[in-house]
Amino acid sequence: MTAVRPDGDAGSSIERENDSNVELMEPVRAGDAHDHETLHGHESPPVGNEPRIPLNWWGLAIRFVVAVVTLTGMNLLASGISLLFGDSVSSESAVAVLSLLQYVVVLAGVVAVVAFWMRAVERRRLADAGWVFSLRGLGWLAVGLGASLAVYGVLLAVPAVGIPLFESGPTYFDIANAPPLWAVLLDTVGLAFVLQGIPEELLWRGWLFGIVRDRPWLAFWWTTLSFASIHLISQGGQQHWYDRLSYLAIPLGFGALAGALVLVTRSMWVAVGIHAGFHLWGSTIELFTGQELGSSSEVNLVVGTAFLIPAAVVLLCRSRTRRRRDVAPSGAGNGA
Repeated sequence: MTAVRPDGDAGSSIERENDSNVELMEPVRAGDAHDHETLHGHESPPVGNEPRIPLNWWGLAIRFVVAVVTLTGMNLLASGISLLFGDSVSSESAVAVLSLLQYVVVLAGVVAVVAFWMRAVERRRLADAGWVFSLRGLGWLAVGLGASLAVYGVLLAVPAVGIPLFESGPTYFDIANAPPLWAVLLDTVGLAFVLQGIPEELLWRGWLFGIVRDRPWLAFWWTTLSFASIHLISQGGQQHWYDRLSYLAIPLGFGALAGALVLVTRSMWVAVGIHAGFHLWGSTIELFTGQELGSSSEVNLVVGTAFLIPAAVVLLCRSRTRRRRDVAPSGAGNGA
């Protein structure tokens, strides 16, 4: 079973599905129907109800530190569960359940902290950080998973042109005395979604992205870069300092794709799909084919680029669409 790792890379508000559930505030412009809506369609707070901590550079820095401390602290708390009960657990099935319990502790803790912070500091609801459930959100989650799967499809095809990305190892069926398959799958899904995808995206593409939603490019770049930076201490098999730096290309890549899709879809759940999908599909491929992504600098850069390219395409399409929308009214006026 996979232990809880610091890199990780509740009471919920269930609302009726409607078109406003996934709206992201755009820069204020005359005639824009979305001017006064937030990430999930709720009206912006009145002027006298601004965040208690300003949204300037040091205010964002404080929020970044809070996010990192929250994520690290919850992982340490979950690790304490293993220290308390690990010795009394002997069967593989019990180990799988204990691991899932650890993951749930991390998720519940992150949700609780974000809910408190949104109410006490941002003066908003948890739903404004993206914690909203709807069929549309489920659809965007599926889109994110599909996008990550498509990137892995490209990565699997790259070795055919002479660039070795994967290392061969045993499959699940080649391992003697392997844990039950259901236990392995439970741990794989739990780690991808409950430990990593959902809590980390709630923090970054939900809360930290949403508080500067009226400045879309700031929201994109500050969450993408800050998210990548926390993976500097991640353990991904790096052997040298340059391997550790090149490893940042991976969270930078899938973080950029996640942020770009949030800008377009106005849903945090598409980012969860991208993030969880990166871990889910990688583990599934390794489990059933024995092919595991290598850890060299070259591999890290190729994998990061494979996510950055579609992110750039999404941002370019968004920019062109917005320019055409801005030009259309003036063109219509000239024609009159």
